Parts: sequence; structure tokens; C-alpha cells
Amino acid sequence: MDNMATTKNFIDVIREKLKTHPDLADSVEDARFAASIADAIFNARSQQGKTQAELGALIGMNQSAIARMEDADYGRHSITSLRRVASALGKRLEVRFTDTYTTMAWPHHIDMEIEKPIAWSHPMSEWNQLSHQLSKSLADPITYKIS
Repeated sequence: MDNMATTKNFIDVIREKLKTHPDLADSVEDARFAASIADAIFNARSQQGKTQAELGALIGMNQSAIARMEDADYGRHSITSLRRVASALGKRLEVRFTDTYTTMAWPHHIDMEIEKPIAWSHPMSEWNQLSHQLSKSLADPITYKIS
């Protein structure tokens, strides 16, 4: 029985990796940030009942430009284009600075249970889905169940 492998808490393993690999932590944050922008655009457009082509026409962009902006892997959103999107959808763009979360500040009681693939209202790459959910889990002091 001494050779039996022990089970590690997934979040503790990730926390340790992020603490010891700052480049990985930066990549996770970059992916989370890009995904949150893409998701915000997608949700605002969908709530207005507009297609990508309709939104594009309102702001002088083609449908493929809107699709790029709604892609979680796209990281080149400009403040100008985001303001145009917001205005066309009757919204206002807001920028906030919040406290950062370090590996020492992240909650220690998070438990993640993965039963099936993560479901999103917006298509994202698997990596961005996982990193987005992971960064939410590490930042929010609540228990998440991915289903």
C-alpha cells in the first residue's frame, strides 16, 4: 500500500504551477481577458437580437470583423472598436481596474468537479474554456461545478 499514488487537489496543483511559472500565469490571464471581451460582445449583440452582419453594418465593419472580435483567441480589440460596438448596441463601454489575485490571495477551499465538457453560450477553444473557468475559480471564493 505504500506505493499507492495519492490524489492531489486540481486547484492546488494549478496554483503551484502558476506560482512557479509566471509566464504560464500571464498566459492564463491573457486568455481569460480575451475570452471575457469576446463573451461580452457576443452576449450584448445576442441580447439585442442582432446578427454579426447587422452589427457590422451599424459600425462600418464586415461580418468577419465582428466574428473575429467575438473569437476568444482574438486579443487585438481596440478601445475605439469596443466603443463603436457598445454605442451601436445602446451600451456604454466601461473600463475598471481591480485588485489582482496572487497565488497567495486565491481562496484555498475551491473544489472543481468535472463531469462533462464545459458548456458556453459562445464557442471557444478548449484551452480558453478551461483557462477562463480556471481563472474564475481561482479568483472567486466560491465552489464551482463545471457541467
